[in-house]
Amino acid sequence: MTAVEIRAELQESLEHLDEQFLKAIYAMVKTYTAKEAVVGYHLSGMPITQSELEEQIKLGEQQIQEGKYVSTKELKKKVSTWRNTK
Repeated sequence: MTAVEIRAELQESLEHLDEQFLKAIYAMVKTYTAKEAVVGYHLSGMPITQSELEEQIKLGEQQIQEGKYVSTKELKKKVSTWRNTK
């Protein structure tokens, strides 16, 4: 099968795929064509590049410096209230 035939068949198939499978194929294409290294994946299946990861880390560090976080103690307290509301 030639590249042209494969492209034509894929284009036709894409019209009938469910959203989850379509997103998986999209993530594979994005990973394959990425200009930089893929270091992980979002829960949605989308790739995370090295620069995105570094950006997320910087944002997290900034939020910590600004006090925008929940301590383990506070989180445990919140979780215990969730359990008691059943």
